[in-house]
Amino acid sequence: MRHASKDDEGIEPSVADLLAKLAQYLKAHHSEFMYLNKKRPLKGTDKIDSVPGYRAKVNGTRWYYLTAGQLEGVIGTGPNANSVKHRLANEGLLDRPKNKNKFVVQRRIFRGGKGNKNYAWVHAIDAAILKKYTLETTGSQ
Repeated sequence: MRHASKDDEGIEPSVADLLAKLAQYLKAHHSEFMYLNKKRPLKGTDKIDSVPGYRAKVNGTRWYYLTAGQLEGVIGTGPNANSVKHRLANEGLLDRPKNKNKFVVQRRIFRGGKGNKNYAWVHAIDAAILKKYTLETTGSQ
């Protein structure tokens, strides 16, 4: 996967472009994401990055889970990528731990481990991002 930190001319993509790219990635790879309500990878056997991401429905809300490496592969690591995380968190589309200045949360991903060994640190993105940020609507943002 190509990193989005800079385009071919060395210019970092705009926040709006990165938001659209993230929404498009989630939409395009939705069917490849492991649906955690039906199946979970086995702790100690399966690698967390063996699928493009995870999805789950928790208390009526649909979530996408991406590891730091997976999200970096989509939006890169530059200042605009960090602005994307801040914007999504401020809009309630990226879950954050209470009273912490982080963008990752612990979510139950695996099965077969004991206690919190089944949990992993991931970026938890509300599926409502698909309605808000698409390639067609970013021009009006």
